[in-house]
Amino acid sequence: MEIRKTLHHVIQANRYWIALIFGGPFQFEQESQIPESFELIVQQFKETHEQESNWIAGIQGNELEESLETPFIPGARFTVEEALVQVCLHSLGHRAQCLSRLRMLGATPPGIDFITWLVKKPEPDWPT
Repeated sequence: MEIRKTLHHVIQANRYWIALIFGGPFQFEQESQIPESFELIVQQFKETHEQESNWIAGIQGNELEESLETPFIPGARFTVEEALVQVCLHSLGHRAQCLSRLRMLGATPPGIDFITWLVKKPEPDWPT
């Protein structure tokens, strides 16, 4: 449950910032419900990844410089670029937690170094 809860938290935060960037509503109560299985969490990651990838491919002009406000940090303003850095760093921190837990359980998790990922840039291998 601990890893599933952490993974859900990561995707929930990611989906929150993306909703904020897109100017759409974020269904906080619905998004706060921890899916009953890893498969459902994977599906959320896949859907969000596709949404983000499509958006990133079409970024134009000064979109990354647009300003955002979140009620969770009153009085603060962030650029879209800063929000994307938050998404990446937040995710990285929690992925490191999950990998540490997996090592404690005897698994050998994959590396998460960005520079290593750049060498091959593998596409996601979503379960079918």
